[in-house]
Amino acid sequence: INAEYMGIQFTKMKEEETKKEEKKGTQTEEKTEEKKEEKDEDGVKDCDIIELEPDEVNLLEQDEDDKEDEYEDVEEDDPEGKDEADTQIPTNQGELIGHKDFVTSVCCSPISPDIIATGSGDDSGAVWNINDNKQVGSLLGHKDTVTACKFSIDGKRLCTASLDNTLKIWKAQDGYELIGTLDGPQDEIHFIQWHTKGNVVLCGSEDGSLWMYDGSKCEYLNTFSGHHEAVKAGGFTSDGKNVYSAGMDGTLRIWQPTKPGGEPEIIKATVKASDIGGYTTACCHPSKPLILAGSDIGTMAIALYSAHKIGSTLRVSAKETYIETIACSTICENFAASGTNDGDFHIIDFSVPKIRNTNTLNEAIVKAIFSKKDESVFVGTGDGKIYRIDPRNGKVVKEFLGPKCPVLDFDITMDENWLVAGFDNGRCLTYRLKSVSYTH
Repeated sequence: INAEYMGIQFTKMKEEETKKEEKKGTQTEEKTEEKKEEKDEDGVKDCDIIELEPDEVNLLEQDEDDKEDEYEDVEEDDPEGKDEADTQIPTNQGELIGHKDFVTSVCCSPISPDIIATGSGDDSGAVWNINDNKQVGSLLGHKDTVTACKFSIDGKRLCTASLDNTLKIWKAQDGYELIGTLDGPQDEIHFIQWHTKGNVVLCGSEDGSLWMYDGSKCEYLNTFSGHHEAVKAGGFTSDGKNVYSAGMDGTLRIWQPTKPGGEPEIIKATVKASDIGGYTTACCHPSKPLILAGSDIGTMAIALYSAHKIGSTLRVSAKETYIETIACSTICENFAASGTNDGDFHIIDFSVPKIRNTNTLNEAIVKAIFSKKDESVFVGTGDGKIYRIDPRNGKVVKEFLGPKCPVLDFDITMDENWLVAGFDNGRCLTYRLKSVSYTH
């Protein structure tokens, strides 16, 4: 009986333990299911679903884009967040504010010391009064970059040239109204020049042609064709009787403007063409029958246009460098200045001819202008600086600082109280000039 009783009790104990285990397992499964219900397939906790309106969805996507842009705007090369241009502080006294792109051209009125014209990569030109730096005229209508602007010799007309292959003639006073638009060459216009005594304007093109217009009536006059490559420089001779042009084909040409379509007189060189190169810049002496032209291999030709020949040539650099600019002095009549794309600046005595002195600047030389009041020459460079140089010894007298980007053009007011410069970053700065007296 005891054995039987003990067996029954043991069986009951086993059954109770089995029930406990089953109950425990059931509770564990319920807890596991509860945890599974709290997470979705990606392991993210379940939450209430909120439906967003389309505008709210766009805002969220925009916020995500902004966060990505924050990381994209960080430049690893500039960890301190400082631009290199900040290391050069401009020393200007004023600024002409209005253009939205690089300032390609600056021109001062020949009759008013207060009036400045500019052209820009924003497809517009503008006229300014330098006394208060206010814009007094808008030159609108071009469909591409305004590459050049120029006042006529009497200051009554203003011409602008553009990459849209047109020229526009403007009234240079009383509202600066558009007089008319002239169709030009089929390729880039490299320069515009007014006649030294009248309202006739000339332009030279990448397609090797020159076009001449009546600026008063806004009419086409003549086309001069003959260069086989781009015409980088040209203008009217100082006596006003002829047109000259300097081409990348290595020829200097003299044209008679009264002969429509006539063959030009070609200035023939006394040296091989390979010793001259293609002409990149040129200027006509203001009082002598001379044309000075620089080439793309560092040589300069001095031409006697009255005799239709090159009198002499001069190598201004031992390296085959590109001569960017040439200017003639009106005070020291035998002096000329040249600047190259590797930063070499030379004063040349072309009566000998020889290089009088050399100054090596930091960047490519863009333009040179001689003062009409003293012997100074002003030189603009590719690092945003303009130098005032004593041509007798080549020493820098004054340095004008702009933003650390190329000077694209500059000019000096007729009273020589102001220097105005346009830069590649769209700024146009004005600098007060002081008289300089050189002792001899």
